[in-house]
Amino acid sequence: MCSPLMTGGGHHPCHHPVWRTAAPNPCHPRAVRGPDGEGEVGPGQEPGATRLGGAVRRLGERAGRLRERVRSTPFGRFAWRLVVGVVGTTALVLGAIMIPGPGQGWAVVFLGLAILSTEFSWAERLRRALWHRLVAARSWYARRGRGTQGVVAAATFACVAVVVAGSIWLSLAVTGVPSWVPSPLSQALGTVPGVRQV
Repeated sequence: MCSPLMTGGGHHPCHHPVWRTAAPNPCHPRAVRGPDGEGEVGPGQEPGATRLGGAVRRLGERAGRLRERVRSTPFGRFAWRLVVGVVGTTALVLGAIMIPGPGQGWAVVFLGLAILSTEFSWAERLRRALWHRLVAARSWYARRGRGTQGVVAAATFACVAVVVAGSIWLSLAVTGVPSWVPSPLSQALGTVPGVRQV
């Protein structure tokens, strides 16, 4: 803490603009430099979180420099966009497949859109529009009563069950029942219209 002797001249050093801009505030109990030497560790921050943030920032800067080097030539620009398109589309498709089942389907979808948006403006527009729709739907759901929420949850579960069952049926109709499926279950699946035995 500051000593009264530091307040000579009637101006407390903690209120001087220098302490807010140029150096850590000596009156703040946690006014210390972060591990990366930039900024201060505030009362709600931990040194570990600051270190992680610095590492992420440096990684992003290195990725940006690599991207610029690769895109410095026409062929490099084309190759970079191709790789981004393939990786982002793969993540997008996998996320869409994962949405009906348990897991982080939407997270993978947004990851794919985030990857694509680094090179394609339409992906950024789609990501923002989809995010706004999800936020609006969540806000609408939170404002409903318990009865309405129960009906929505039941309807969502029914839709997911239908999509999962339809996906399984389509897979069995195209590829047939695998040989490793136990005989009783295989015979039961064989009675389902459209499902064929291998």
